[in-house]
Amino acid sequence: MRPQTVTADVRVATRPAETSSNASAGSDLNSGPGAGPLSRHDAVLDAEARIRTLTAREREVCRLVAEGMTNKQVGDHLFVSAITIRHHLSSVFRKLSLQSRFELIVLSYRYQFLVQHDVSRPARSGVR
Repeated sequence: MRPQTVTADVRVATRPAETSSNASAGSDLNSGPGAGPLSRHDAVLDAEARIRTLTAREREVCRLVAEGMTNKQVGDHLFVSAITIRHHLSSVFRKLSLQSRFELIVLSYRYQFLVQHDVSRPARSGVR
């Protein structure tokens, strides 16, 4: 994969959703008053705000996808159907303005939002 392609994918993954008129014009501009290109700082804040809209289940699905699991494998792991996983991913893609699993993985590594922050349980010894 060429570096230009990866860079373009990262830009797409961190850019807010575009209106259909902006998308068809190929513009990087936001709509609204004072519209202009997003600064890097604003793009980061926007991406972080969109990431916070994900539910715990959507984050869990994203984490498993980032580990390389297929929809069926994720569904089996979470005891739901692959169709349910597809719906979760569609919701994630819509919320984060993504179009592919690759963009999801790039975004997850860039913002480290799939890192588990909960404390792990101690291993059970079998003796009570």
